[in-house]
Amino acid sequence: ADVVVVGSLRRGEGGQERFLTALSEAWVAGVEVDWASVIPAGHRVELPAYAFQHERYWPRPVASGDVSAVGQESLDHHLLGASVGLPTGGAVLTGRLSQSSHPWLQDHTVGGQTLVPGTAFAEMALRAGDQVGTGFLRELILQKPLALPTRTGVALQVTVGTPDETGNRPVEVFSRTSDDAAWECHATGLLGETPTTVPAESTPWPPPGSRPVDVTGFYDGLADAGYGYGPAFQGLRALWRDGDTLYAEVELPETADAAGFGIHPALLDAALHAVAVTVDTDTTTGTRLPFAWNGVALHATEATVLRVVLTTTPDGLNVRATDPTGAPVVTIDTLVLREITPDTLRQTGEQHLRDALFTVDWTRLPDPGTTPPDTSPWLRLDPAGPTPQTATAPPVAVLTLPDPLPATNLSADTVHRTTRDVLRTVQNWLADDRYLDTRLVVLTPGAVPALPGQRVTDLAGAAAWGLLRSAQSEHPGRIVLLDRDPASTDDDTWPTWALIDGEPQLAVRDGEARAPRLARPHT
Repeated sequence: ADVVVVGSLRRGEGGQERFLTALSEAWVAGVEVDWASVIPAGHRVELPAYAFQHERYWPRPVASGDVSAVGQESLDHHLLGASVGLPTGGAVLTGRLSQSSHPWLQDHTVGGQTLVPGTAFAEMALRAGDQVGTGFLRELILQKPLALPTRTGVALQVTVGTPDETGNRPVEVFSRTSDDAAWECHATGLLGETPTTVPAESTPWPPPGSRPVDVTGFYDGLADAGYGYGPAFQGLRALWRDGDTLYAEVELPETADAAGFGIHPALLDAALHAVAVTVDTDTTTGTRLPFAWNGVALHATEATVLRVVLTTTPDGLNVRATDPTGAPVVTIDTLVLREITPDTLRQTGEQHLRDALFTVDWTRLPDPGTTPPDTSPWLRLDPAGPTPQTATAPPVAVLTLPDPLPATNLSADTVHRTTRDVLRTVQNWLADDRYLDTRLVVLTPGAVPALPGQRVTDLAGAAAWGLLRSAQSEHPGRIVLLDRDPASTDDDTWPTWALIDGEPQLAVRDGEARAPRLARPHT
């Protein structure tokens, strides 16, 4: 049938808008509309054939607060946020890292794992030294890589001990993935007083006699070797070579901010990338990462461009970096690189996977210390029968499931019939307003494995538990799931456990009550 849209188009009062709206609704309903006669061609907009791409401009939330209120000192540092001095003269600096709060760390991957660069550990140790007046990093040994989880973060602690007779202080860097996880040590070292002598300014740049090295496709080659450097870490701009000495120009990308750092880890890391041109790919079995730092001194802060001199010595790599004017920024007496094998990286990733896994642990509860209550006024429910009629609402109603059948006699029909009867009984009980203040206890025998090595012996009861967990979420505080010990015939103790406030699920084993708790796997 033909459809006619009738209306009048008047100026003002939204007449044109109403008319176009009516045409649009008719067109959506399937009516053919000659849009060319309604809307001029200049007002047409071509829409993409794919879903719109969204770009967010809201700033990311940044944790803030007055840490002095809890006895700590706030730090103006991008990796470490607070410090607390110890009565012994040492200090503990704390912070938190994640891929969301520090997105530039996503640009540092090795073997597919997002690793905190070794330069970040050196930066944190230097900042910790400044906090106690010993800003010279005599040595720092990186013991274990720190892989950042994808969705969560890690807490950091940098501890500085008391000085010894020479004025040196021990420093250690720890991390953990959650409040109940153990602290892991990633780096240990020594801090000392900053040398009074400052290195002389550099010679003309680039030094005469050095030969330029083509860096086109440099980072593509590193990717093939297992180094996944994103934009924040692709800072190498030019490279020259003269024997065992490399001269490099590195620059921090505009997307990375040097504020809040002594030296940005991405900039210092890029200063070391040039060493890759000296790697013998035929003899290496893994990727090389910073391992041991010796004699690290920071002479200027928040640099964005470096001129770097890298000299290979029998002990390691000597590093001297200046700004474009030749003024010294950072010097490293010796830096030792060490290969990290794929097995080590895989173990690091597996550790984070284990840290992300949880299991249900049935924790023993303390004895409530009360005598069993009088159960005579309690309402007894039969899952296969009707709900009894009572004049007054009892404090507790008990729905007892039958003892499980032997496995040889158990069938799917038995499980279905039990869950169907339980569902009908609980629905009728919830729908009866007389029982709004009555707690329903569903009693099963062996429906949950509450002890290590224990198996479920009541399959029908286990199915009822799964069903009633949903009912508990919809009616909090009204239903208690209580699994009695299948090996015991003594039911004198379970009424006490059924009345423990705040525990919607309980299991009684060996005369003790246990409640489910999330816990990390033991293995």
